[in-house]
Amino acid sequence: MNTVTVYIAKISPDVRTELPCYINTADITNPNVLAEKHSAYSLLYRGVKEEYGINMDVSLLTRSENGKPEYPDICFSISHTKGLCAVALSPCEVGVDIEEEINTQRAERIRKNVLHQNESPNADITELWTKKEAIFKLSGGKAFIASDIDTAAYNTDTYKYTYDGKSYTVSVATDGECEIKVKTVDL
Repeated sequence: MNTVTVYIAKISPDVRTELPCYINTADITNPNVLAEKHSAYSLLYRGVKEEYGINMDVSLLTRSENGKPEYPDICFSISHTKGLCAVALSPCEVGVDIEEEINTQRAERIRKNVLHQNESPNADITELWTKKEAIFKLSGGKAFIASDIDTAAYNTDTYKYTYDGKSYTVSVATDGECEIKVKTVDL
């Protein structure tokens, strides 16, 4: 059985790392978004160092034709949300998503746009959303249409995570059965 390691860290406005050439920082005017990008890639570099013992060469980071970040011989996925970022590292293709819990009012507004015909209308929307995002990242699709994704057709694991008094949901999607390890680290 393969092991997927999910690294989670707090977004830090002070973290600066070399970002891949496909991220045009001149186009990012929101300082919070820029902090999310720097934190997520810093977490990726740290995770690769810990898991594989190598220092990533940022010049080797590319994007697939569908926009999925790629690095030679390493399967990974990146996600960030309000306050946290997550990176999943795996020997097989993987997708990860982390989201702060969606409040009840917003959940009811988006429910009809998220549910696949085979899914329960009583499903936890944050869990469903993160599973669908993780599946989308796993498959490397071009257009994310949540209601087209039937989560029951994929291998996913979901974790509830509390950080700094806020509730988050983390979902991982893989091609096969995997053991999931979660590591919280400081950047």
